Amino acid sequence: YMKYIKQTLFRITNSMSINKAVGFEAALKALRAGYSHISISFSKNAESKKWADLFAEELAYNRQCRILEIKKHTGHVLNYGKILQTNTTLRSLALTGNHLRSGDAKDIAFGLANNTNLISLNLWNNYIGDDGATEISNALLSNKTLKNLRLGSNSIGNTGAKAFGNALLENTSLKYIGLGSNKISDVAVLAHALNTNPTLENLCLGDNEVE
Repeated sequence: YMKYIKQTLFRITNSMSINKAVGFEAALKALRAGYSHISISFSKNAESKKWADLFAEELAYNRQCRILEIKKHTGHVLNYGKILQTNTTLRSLALTGNHLRSGDAKDIAFGLANNTNLISLNLWNNYIGDDGATEISNALLSNKTLKNLRLGSNSIGNTGAKAFGNALLENTSLKYIGLGSNKISDVAVLAHALNTNPTLENLCLGDNEVE
């Protein structure tokens, strides 16, 4: 029974507590308990930098967690570059609504470039913009395992779209890329990539500025 429980979802919100712990403190306890799917949703940001850093350090070398979701966290940004460089078991990472910006995307891209285990990355509803999109697209030139990339609602324009289009001419692992709800009007390079890339199956461009 306990073995089964540890392999299931551990969900944390600000209204929940584990031994009076919430947020990253509770998530740290879940990591150490061996949960494989951890979801943290913040309704406010009373989280201390101390617990965020301790959670990130534990996650970097954790060998049980395979799915991590961090939603609506606008406080101290974790060192995702280090996490993606050193963690060898994480398969899915979702950082939605976290107010991540181009510098944070650069950090993520640094870790993603040589990561060999992550299959899905979801950065929906952040602020990475064209600069952040370009950093992520450059990481795709060397990453060989990512299959699902979601970057909707990130203020990405034509510069970022072209960077992804060029990267997709070389990347042969991605099957889905979501770029909906951005500021893209020129999709020529992306369309060419979709027609020539042997593995890409779906390219989402809904709610952009394409005429």
